[in-house]
Amino acid sequence: MQQNWGDTAEFLSERAPSVWEDPAEQAFMSRLLVQSGSPGTAVNITRLNYELDIRPILSAVHVPALVLHSRGDRSVSLDEAEYISDTLPYGSLKILEREDHLPWVGDVDEVADEIAKFVGAPESAEFGDRILATIVMTDIEGSTKAAEQMGDTRRRELIDAHDTTAARIIARHGGNLVKTLGDGVLATFSGPSRAVCCARELQSEMSKLGLTLRAGVHTGECELRGQDVSGIAVNMAARILDVTPGGSCRVSSIVRELTAGSGLEFEQVGTHRFKGIQGEWVLYAIA
Repeated sequence: MQQNWGDTAEFLSERAPSVWEDPAEQAFMSRLLVQSGSPGTAVNITRLNYELDIRPILSAVHVPALVLHSRGDRSVSLDEAEYISDTLPYGSLKILEREDHLPWVGDVDEVADEIAKFVGAPESAEFGDRILATIVMTDIEGSTKAAEQMGDTRRRELIDAHDTTAARIIARHGGNLVKTLGDGVLATFSGPSRAVCCARELQSEMSKLGLTLRAGVHTGECELRGQDVSGIAVNMAARILDVTPGGSCRVSSIVRELTAGSGLEFEQVGTHRFKGIQGEWVLYAIA
């Protein structure tokens, strides 16, 4: 670890010698690198930085976004900042007259002021009712045929058990049960990893009730309509569900990208074009 710090210090001193020759700054960075996490955590974060690709989801962020970039940054090029800003539908780029890549080094007040102005700006009504969420939609395989065989009373008891179990599992994973769908559920999550883990647990628990569940997962912007959600992201989750076989959980490429470094492993299962949704989508199943 000390050797890694020496390499890092040498790298940084070439870029901002006036700062990194300061013993106090060196001591701070040493504590930061050594105390921030274990060697295993450092490996996972490094792998995440290499594997995570946010380009596929930039166009799905339909809220104001600020990109800050130091004009003298030698770690990240201005071209990359411009690409992110241009690809975000409502992105804006602010170039700061500074050299440091790390926001807490150098003129930190300039960075803080720009963030404060952006966060404190009045919210436009255009964006007030939209959220970025991971959507999970489920469906009981063969529910119509099963209902014919078991009768209304038994089916109602089974669906009640399904709904109660689903509500408990979704809450445990920090999700929001938007609504039940008769033979499935629609839920939203703040993080895709939680959503995928919840979907898999739903399948496992429902199998104990004798139910075969399939699940579709997608991350995107949703429009809030009271307690309900709607929009292309919800439609996308439904389309994924339509092509998912019973007992399986399939996710969009966006979900796979966002869960890089989480420990979840996926395998590609096909490419689809969905009615009403632009582009060709690669789907994945949990390995």
